[in-house]
Amino acid sequence: MKLHYRFGIETVHRSGTIVRLQASHAPMPASGAFLAAPAVRHSAFPVRDCGRCQFSWPHKRLPGGGPIVGLKETGLVSAIMFFYLSKVLWGVVQPSNLIALALVIGAGFLWARWRRVGVSLMVLGAAAYVAVVVFSAGQFLIAPLENRFAVNPVIASPPDGILLLGGPIDSQLSRVRDQLAVHDGAERYIEFVDLLRRFPEARGVVSGGNPSLTRDSPGQASHARTLLEKLGFDITRVSFETEARNTFENVALSRKLVRPEPGSRWVVVTSAYHMPRAMAVMRAQGWEAIPYPVDFRTEGPQGRFLFTMGSGEALELTDLAAKEWVGLMAYYLTGKSTQLFPGP
Repeated sequence: MKLHYRFGIETVHRSGTIVRLQASHAPMPASGAFLAAPAVRHSAFPVRDCGRCQFSWPHKRLPGGGPIVGLKETGLVSAIMFFYLSKVLWGVVQPSNLIALALVIGAGFLWARWRRVGVSLMVLGAAAYVAVVVFSAGQFLIAPLENRFAVNPVIASPPDGILLLGGPIDSQLSRVRDQLAVHDGAERYIEFVDLLRRFPEARGVVSGGNPSLTRDSPGQASHARTLLEKLGFDITRVSFETEARNTFENVALSRKLVRPEPGSRWVVVTSAYHMPRAMAVMRAQGWEAIPYPVDFRTEGPQGRFLFTMGSGEALELTDLAAKEWVGLMAYYLTGKSTQLFPGP
C-alpha cells in the first residue's frame, strides 16, 4: 500500500534537493482520487520509513547516513524561499527595528490625532527600549544559549575532523576593499586553528557562503582560505565549502563534502550563542559531533550581567539573541531540526 502525498516541504541547494515530506497515511484508491486524512509529519532529515507506509518516490541515501527522499523539487517551501523569507521577515521583526517602528508609527498616529493609539505605541516602544538598554534584556536572552554547552570540552581522543560553521568575515566589505574584513567572532578561527594544531591528523572544514540577498561576493569560506594562509597555516589540511547561506546549509553541504563515516568523531566550532541551533541541525541530519562553543558575550552562570552597555551594543546583542531563539523555533517548525532546544 502506498501513500498519496498531500504536499511536500523540501530543502534545496545548488547541488540537489533534500525533500522533507508531510504526508497523510491514506491509501491511494485505484481511481487515483485523494482520500483526505490527518497529515502526519515524518521525522526530520534523514527521512525514514515510519513503518505504516511506503514512500511513493524513490529513496536515495546520503553518504554515511539514512535514506532520504529523491532529488526532485516538489515542495511548498523550498530552501530558496525559506532563505529569502527569513531575511525579509527578520528585517522587519528584529527587536531594534520593532522598537523604532513602534516609536515612528506612534508619532504618526499622534500627528494624525489618533491620540490613544499613538500614545500606546510610543509607550510600548519606550518601555522596550528601556528594557533592552537599561536592564540589558539581551544578556538575559543570550545567556541560556551560551550556557547550554560546556566551554572548552574535554576531547578524550583525537577527532577525525573539525568543522567550523560560518565565520566573522564580511564577504562584501572584503571584496570592495580588497582586504580581509574580520568582525566580531574571530575566536572561531583562533580556536579552529588551535584545534587543528592540537590534532594534526584531523581534517579541517570551513563552511560559509555569502548570506546576503544579492550574493555578489565570494562566500566567507573563500576569504577564510586567505585568512588561514596569512596566519601561516597549512591549508592543504582544510576543505572549504563556499555555498551555504544559513546553518542548515552549512551542515548539509559540509556533510556532503566530507562524507563522514558512521561512528566517526567530529568537533564543531561556532559561536556559543549559535551552538544550540547548530547541534539541532547536525543531530537531525544524523551527524554527531562534539560541540566546541567560542565567542562568548556573557560571563556565564557564575558571572554577572553588565548594565553599562551602550545603547547600540545592547540593541545589537538583543537582536543577536532574538535571532537565535526565532531560528530555533523556525528550524523546528519547518523540519530542519527535531529538537527545539538541544542540550549536551
